Amino acid sequence: MKRISIFIFILLLFQCTKDKTPISPHENAWTMLPRSMKGWELYSWPNENKWEYSILTGTNRLKSYDEVISGNLVTDNLDSLKLILNRLQEGEVITWVGRSWLERCWQKDYNNLSLPPEEIVNEVKQYCNYHNLILEVVE
Repeated sequence: MKRISIFIFILLLFQCTKDKTPISPHENAWTMLPRSMKGWELYSWPNENKWEYSILTGTNRLKSYDEVISGNLVTDNLDSLKLILNRLQEGEVITWVGRSWLERCWQKDYNNLSLPPEEIVNEVKQYCNYHNLILEVVE
């Protein structure tokens, strides 16, 4: 039974990372990410019939659109997003940035960045809560 569980997990990991890898080529999927003094920023955007996600280290500056969509922790799969979140330390704060916030702060060039449908947002909230991560959704 244990071998079957491990096999299924490896298949899931492979499936989640086949289009875009959520992990830097220099890091291993089991490595915890270091704590971030300013927390983490989560961005999302629609792409055809799915959503893409990007997690960046929090800073005191606004990120550019290109910086958001081309970071090391970008995925087009909700399960891969969860694998990335799993690598964050307990208690980390993640700010999920929505379109209204981008309109107020960036004022332009936020392109198609926005929050996904409410059911996806709620699923990620529950996942973060279960893993002792603090998710703040800013619309």
